[in-house]
Amino acid sequence: MFYKLSGSVGSGKTQAVLEHIRDNLGVGYLLVAPTIHLCGEIFKRVQKVLVDRPEYSNNGPIRLVVSDEMDAEGVYPRAMKACEDYNSGVPPIVIVTTKTFEYLLDHLPDYVKNRFAVYIDEGLPPIRMVTFSPNDKATYLQHLNVDQAHLTTPAEGEQEILAWAAFNPKKLAGKQLDHLNSPSFREISELVLSLHYDAFLWETEKSIEVIAVFSPRQMQAFRSVTLIVAIFERTLMPLLWEQRYGLKFQDSPIAADLFDSHAAKGPLISVWHALHEADLPSRNNFRRNFETGEQGEDDPRKQVIFEAARQLNEQFPDGAYCWAANSDFKNPDNVLEGAKMPPHNAGLNHYQNFDTVFSLLCINPQPWVKKRMLELFDLEEAQLYELWRFSHTYQTIGRCSLRLRDRENPINLVVPSSFCAAQVVDLFPGATNKGQITKLPRLSKPTQQEKVLNGHGIHYTKQDNSAYSKYRKLLNDKGEVPLKKHEWYVEIRSPNLKAKG
Repeated sequence: MFYKLSGSVGSGKTQAVLEHIRDNLGVGYLLVAPTIHLCGEIFKRVQKVLVDRPEYSNNGPIRLVVSDEMDAEGVYPRAMKACEDYNSGVPPIVIVTTKTFEYLLDHLPDYVKNRFAVYIDEGLPPIRMVTFSPNDKATYLQHLNVDQAHLTTPAEGEQEILAWAAFNPKKLAGKQLDHLNSPSFREISELVLSLHYDAFLWETEKSIEVIAVFSPRQMQAFRSVTLIVAIFERTLMPLLWEQRYGLKFQDSPIAADLFDSHAAKGPLISVWHALHEADLPSRNNFRRNFETGEQGEDDPRKQVIFEAARQLNEQFPDGAYCWAANSDFKNPDNVLEGAKMPPHNAGLNHYQNFDTVFSLLCINPQPWVKKRMLELFDLEEAQLYELWRFSHTYQTIGRCSLRLRDRENPINLVVPSSFCAAQVVDLFPGATNKGQITKLPRLSKPTQQEKVLNGHGIHYTKQDNSAYSKYRKLLNDKGEVPLKKHEWYVEIRSPNLKAKG
């Protein structure tokens, strides 16, 4: 059974899971987190909730299995051993990273999986993406079989070679296959061989493009699998799994008593956006010249993001805020004086004493990824962008004092665009949309629809001109004020023409 434990940031999801485990010992538990740091935090919290359970004292069967410089055995064998050394009297609680969990998926026997309930903090990566542009694509593609739906498997007799490329590249040298020893083909080989990814491949004139979708197949033998993700419904995973695998997540019963920080904090929240209301959140826009709007400005101090940062820092002086941006923004001149967060910051609690947070992240799919995702799944382009981007924005704003239940200070959230701001306000009842916080001008050109609404870009025919003259004369004769020509065209003329066919 697959469950989702969704809810707001700061709702107590992880703590609720640990208390559920404390009250339901007797089976094995596999706890998964994306980083070694978060695994360590979970380990400490497990120890704390089980402090009154003597069978788990001195760690007992609580196993934190992460990489260690002093570890001669290796993290994967230790993780396997921790799961296989199962004492039904005192079942183990095993804590691993997402990467180690992926290894366990393909190597643990089903009878071992049957013993464990799995809780995955911060969810799973729904897809992986690889693009590769070798001089001779055929040299690589001959080892792969790609069907009409682009699903990719090892070509007949090529599985061993792909395994060398993925896991033991030294063997390639002895077989005159050194050219296969490249990082991109290594990753492609790993994904094609993986039992828990479905790899889809496209060949273009210049490149090989691969989208690999995380599959639930290898998780079906576990007692249960619960994904612990804030606003899970606004992420890619549930939609992709329902469309491709027909799998719908059930609501976890643990969710019943979670704290709703959206409702509690909403009236305290002001939401601002950095870019002009008409501009979309993208790295390209942040890299423009803030004075001319030209794309690809090389001088970091002339880029839109620098100017946005400068204006934001003036409005919130003394560094009393935390912030995150794409990794290519190096914060020149320390223009942002607040506390810097990493771009991927899910689960971090270091910033919860800040009441103001700037999310200047723009994480969008690359154009080729967008194209392939729209081919694979029944998605609208806007929907893909929203699901892809918003989880990063949400995780970033969720690092601040939203997490502190008893704190009632006003909260300021700054996001890249008006579109992002509207999404945030929609989540928090009572929040106020304050509009654009900077004085940045519009970067994008008016859309065709905007041109039409403003009277530009309409090509009037002689018949249109004649019809408008008659309309204007008729209303003037009646003593009424006629619509402006472009308004008349949009509201009256165009609908009439469409009705006539």
